[in-house]
Amino acid sequence: MLEHISLTSHFLLILIDKAVTKALKNINNLSLTKELADYHFEKEKLDEVGLYKSFEWIRPEHMEPTGQVPLVQVRETIQTQLNRCLEHLQNMPNGEGVLYKTTMTVNNLGKIDVYEYIYFLAKHAERHIAQMERNESEYLQIQTDRIFGSLKTVAFMSYQNIIVRDKDILGGKPIVKGTRISVELILKKLSKGATVSDLLRNYPHLQDSQVYAALRESVAQPNSWKNVP
Repeated sequence: MLEHISLTSHFLLILIDKAVTKALKNINNLSLTKELADYHFEKEKLDEVGLYKSFEWIRPEHMEPTGQVPLVQVRETIQTQLNRCLEHLQNMPNGEGVLYKTTMTVNNLGKIDVYEYIYFLAKHAERHIAQMERNESEYLQIQTDRIFGSLKTVAFMSYQNIIVRDKDILGGKPIVKGTRISVELILKKLSKGATVSDLLRNYPHLQDSQVYAALRESVAQPNSWKNVP
């Protein structure tokens, strides 16, 4: 998503760079005072650019991300693009940006000036940042539902049937049934910063409900396993 933002900003800045040059040249040909007196900033339509699905938007093929550019490089590119926008604004402190307009077809904006183009660029980035935040929120909700689903499984399924003791395995320490994975090992891994996902990845035969059962065992039977250092 960030790569798409940088690609779109790249092509927008090509137009903005040219527009700034032409606007500054038009100081000698147009009346800045008159242009500012009649000025209207298309804020309402431009704000819609920052709203996800506020209108149909067909992404041009040349703005499709490849996924091959390192994230660090993408971030550096976006920072450079931001600096270019700020520099343009500093070079037009008195409203010179209204002296040149160029066509923007998105959302039927028509001809917009330099300031509106820069605002459009910012709103486009805002649109996709909001989309990324939604994606993150949805992902976290899925993970939360998964965790609570596992907790419910443990709640309905007696954890004593998941955590067992066998004097012939690990000296009778509490273990996950059918494995040699002890409650002590699980707690030790978690205490050192491992996540449930880490445990499932490192022990493919382990299930998340078994991890939560181990946690319940440690609370219900605090003296049944060796203290974790």
